[in-house]
Amino acid sequence: MEVIILGERLDFHVRISPEERDFLEEMGINKSKLVHDGIKGLMDELPKSLNKRKKEIDKEKKEIDRKLALLKTKKAVDNCYLEDIVNDFIRYGRENQTYDQNITWLSKYKDGLERKNITISLPSLLEYCNKKVSEVRK
Repeated sequence: MEVIILGERLDFHVRISPEERDFLEEMGINKSKLVHDGIKGLMDELPKSLNKRKKEIDKEKKEIDRKLALLKTKKAVDNCYLEDIVNDFIRYGRENQTYDQNITWLSKYKDGLERKNITISLPSLLEYCNKKVSEVRK
């Protein structure tokens, strides 16, 4: 591709195959007009495409922000419920009980955890409670 500056215009040279040249001649297509129309089409279409994509991205971002807000709210509610369990754990002196006794005691919260879609195993919940108790006792 060769570009030569001629005053306000550029002389634009493009190599095409003999097959492409023959096709253009047979169809009576003006090569300059073809190039100008192609460039004009790209100039018109590119901003539209970018604007359309920007709108799609903005819409996706709003949806992600909405989901994130819901997740933050759910996390806050879940943490409150877990803190209630920890408070009960402390109030009833569960830190002095055996592992098996505490797992059995915590199982009464299993239905509430499932209803709230809080996925935590009872051993993990016991570990969480023990960790919180040790933080409170410091």
